[in-house]
Amino acid sequence: MKSTTLMVACWTLLSWLAMAPWSPLALAHTQQPALPSQGTDILPFHCFGTEPFWTLDICSTQFRYHTPEPFNRLLAIVKPRHVKGMKSSYLQVYETHFTRSKSQRVSIIIKDNPQGCTDGMSEELHEYDAIVIMPDQVLAGCCNKGTG
Repeated sequence: MKSTTLMVACWTLLSWLAMAPWSPLALAHTQQPALPSQGTDILPFHCFGTEPFWTLDICSTQFRYHTPEPFNRLLAIVKPRHVKGMKSSYLQVYETHFTRSKSQRVSIIIKDNPQGCTDGMSEELHEYDAIVIMPDQVLAGCCNKGTG
C-alpha cells in the first residue's frame, strides 16, 4: 500500500514538473544556459530511495550517488535553480553530469513536502521528495537536510 502511495506521489510530482517550462524534461531538448542560482549556496541533502536502493548526498564540496553494488559515482557540483519568488528550499533543480562522463547528464529535483515523503518501507516521514533522472533510469525517493 505504501509503495503504491509513494509511486502515485512520485508520478504526480513528475507529471507536474514535466509541465513546468523550467523543468529538466522541458529543457532537455534545448540549448539554453542554466539560470543563475539567485546567489543561493548549495543546501546539503541526504536523499535515498528503494526499489532499487540508492542514496545521493549533496553538499557544497561533493555530490555522491551510491547503490548497494560496488558502484559509487561522483557528480559534478552545480548550484541549484529555484522557483522565482519562492523560498530557495521549496524546489531545487540540479542539472549536472557524472564526473567521468559529461555526456551522462543527470537531473536532480528536490521538492519540499509539508505532508512528508515516505520511502515505502518505514513509517518515517521525510522533509523532501526527490526525483533523479539519469540516462538509463528515473529514480524516486525522499530527502532530508544534510549536515555538510
